[in-house]
Amino acid sequence: MEAAERKGDRKDGCFHDSHLQGQLRALWTASCIHAGWEADTEPYDSTMVELWNRVCGRPDGWPDFRSFDGYMCEFLA
Repeated sequence: MEAAERKGDRKDGCFHDSHLQGQLRALWTASCIHAGWEADTEPYDSTMVELWNRVCGRPDGWPDFRSFDGYMCEFLA
C-alpha cells in the first residue's frame, strides 16, 4: 500500500479506538520499513506531517502532533 493511498484510506477513520490506532501504527511502521525511512529524517517527517493533517484534525485522536509522532515511531526508534 502506497503512502498516498494509506493516507486517503484513513482520513475518514475514527481514532479514539486503540485497536484502530494500533492498526494505523502497524501500517505506518511497515510502510516506513518498506521505503527505508528512519524516524526524524526528511521523507519520514514530511509524510508524517501530511498524515497528521489528514487524520488528526479531529477531537477523537491524539491531543497534539508530538504525541502522535511519538506513538507512530515507537517501533521504528
